[in-house]
Amino acid sequence: MLTTSFLNFMAMFLLTYSSIASLDHFYISLNKVYMAAIMTMPMILINILMLHSKYKNKRRHY
Repeated sequence: MLTTSFLNFMAMFLLTYSSIASLDHFYISLNKVYMAAIMTMPMILINILMLHSKYKNKRRHY
């Protein structure tokens, strides 16, 4: 779950840069990190809600 969450965050972070014109305009900003985290949180919640019932042995997966 942690790996999936990290990959989702990285995908959202890279998508925030999809509208830059050239690599000269690429810079890391706290606003883009914040927006990636905000976009990732619903994905994590949906994964927890939808996949929670798929695990038969719940003790083994925690």
